[in-house]
Amino acid sequence: MSVLPGTEVEFTIEKEDWNIIELDDGTIIKMRTILTKIIRDPHAKPPPNVPPGVKGAGFTTTFHNIAVVHKANPGNMGKPTPLPVQKQDAESVEVGFTEYSSPFNVYVLKIDDLPKPFKLKVKLVVSNVIKYVDLYDQFGYPMYNVNSTNAVVPTPPKKRRKRKG
Repeated sequence: MSVLPGTEVEFTIEKEDWNIIELDDGTIIKMRTILTKIIRDPHAKPPPNVPPGVKGAGFTTTFHNIAVVHKANPGNMGKPTPLPVQKQDAESVEVGFTEYSSPFNVYVLKIDDLPKPFKLKVKLVVSNVIKYVDLYDQFGYPMYNVNSTNAVVPTPPKKRRKRKG
């Protein structure tokens, strides 16, 4: 028997895109967050941008974040590290980064009693990047750990304004 804090919500993907950051060492990392589950909490107070009278518009979400080295500075490449890799025992250093692309992903929720189309916008937010010293993937790219979170913004449809005249 499973116990959910609410009701699972069906959704469709309107837009999922890659985030791109460049590390201070010249490496380009592409990341994507993928929404895997939405649970609607019937007791949650709705966010401020939800129209009055709509109850239970609070959500719990789960994601799968993917980060891959897209391109590395040739001077940072190395011999692939034999498997299995023990990252917790490896020396590591924090690496600075610059964001080049940080788009919102957009998901359309299928909920009968909410305004149509009710959407969730999700943005992957990178907090820091750790580089593992002398650890390299199967292609010889340096190994990194990207720490991130997901900002979730419910976005009910905009009200249409009546034209005068």
